[in-house]
Amino acid sequence: MSDKYVGVPKLMDTAKYIYSILLLFRRLYQRPSSFVFKNREYEYFEHPYNGTWMNERAIEIPLIWEEVQSHSPDRVLEVGNVLSHYFIVEHLIIDKYEHQSNVISEDVLDVDFAQKFDCIVSISTLEHVGWDEIPRVPGKYIKAIEKIRQLLSANGKFFATIPLGYNPCFDQDLFNGKLGCDQVYYFQRLTKYLWQEASLDQVSESQYGKKYRTTEGMALCIWSKK
Repeated sequence: MSDKYVGVPKLMDTAKYIYSILLLFRRLYQRPSSFVFKNREYEYFEHPYNGTWMNERAIEIPLIWEEVQSHSPDRVLEVGNVLSHYFIVEHLIIDKYEHQSNVISEDVLDVDFAQKFDCIVSISTLEHVGWDEIPRVPGKYIKAIEKIRQLLSANGKFFATIPLGYNPCFDQDLFNGKLGCDQVYYFQRLTKYLWQEASLDQVSESQYGKKYRTTEGMALCIWSKK
C-alpha cells in the first residue's frame, strides 16, 4: 500500500463528526432495517465512523463481529485494523499502515507467531495487498492468504470480506477458484442502503465507485486450516 493511506485514519476521524450528524437525522426519519444471510436476519450496522450505512460496512461488520464474539479474544487474530474503530476489542491486530498501541504494524507476510488461532478475520483488506503498493506486487494477496492459513489452529477458520470491483485481478482469481476458498458467499447491492445475498452471476460484473460510493457487490470468503 502506498503512502497515500498513511493519513486516511485522521481523515476518517474528521469525517466521523459529519457522519454523526447524518446518522442522527437518518435515525430520526428512517428506521434501521435488516438483511438476510443463510435464512437469518442481521441488522445493518450503523456507525458514524466511515458512514457504515452507506457502504459494505453495513453488512461486513455484523457478519464478522458475530464470528469474533464466538471465540475467546486470545484465539482471534484480525488482519487489517477495522473492528477497533467500532468496538472495544481485545484480540490481536495486524495492520502494516496503522500505528496504534493495540496494533502490530507489520506486513502479514513478515509476522511470526508461535501460537495458532481459531478465528482469523479480515474486513475489506486483502484486495489492497500488493495492489496498492508502489510498485504493484502481482499475486501478493495469494501469498498473504497462504500465510494466514498457516496461522490457523487445527479446527480454525479464516473469514474475509472482499468488496468486488476494486481489484479486478483478485476478483478473477476468486471467481476462477484460484484462491482456494472452502466457502464463498456473495451479496448484491440493491440500493444505496439495501443488500441481499446473491449468486456469482449476479455480482460478477460489480463495479467499484461508479454507481455507489464504494462497491456494488461483496464476497464473504471462508478458508479452513490448509
